[in-house]
Amino acid sequence: MKEELDIAAQLLDTGKLLEAQSWFQHILLNTDDELEERICENRLKDIEKALKALRAVSTISICSSGEEKTRIDCVVKLTSPDESLRGLAEQIFIKIHKKDYGPDSSVSFDRQGNAAILSLSGMKEDARCTICLKFRNQIMDNLGKDGCLEEGSCPIGRSGSQGSVVKP
Repeated sequence: MKEELDIAAQLLDTGKLLEAQSWFQHILLNTDDELEERICENRLKDIEKALKALRAVSTISICSSGEEKTRIDCVVKLTSPDESLRGLAEQIFIKIHKKDYGPDSSVSFDRQGNAAILSLSGMKEDARCTICLKFRNQIMDNLGKDGCLEEGSCPIGRSGSQGSVVKP
């Protein structure tokens, strides 16, 4: 079970709360070790507390401007009254951010007030678009389907959202 505990802990550390919850529940049901049971129970309590906070009213907005046909400037803004959710968004960004996009592209993350903001800019679709997609997917995985409102959509169609693009 040690290997399974390591997997569950790694998932928890990377912000994949629902997957970590599933692993800890599986371990709890299949272990005979008292220490492992206590670890799982404590982690499950922590995860439930985090999920409850994450499911508070939150909004994920995707805005883009593309006045030039070749340039794509996007902003993914997570607005939440919950500080832990904004912290989770920052942890997700740190884990997924790789500087493998083109030299004419940029990606940045900032926290302002009750918002966590991912800004992306570039001349064409490149690796920064993958960062954006992973960021949005991991936030949504943690919030659950009913955990937030979505506004806007990806200007190049890499979004599950059915909203329209919001021009800043």
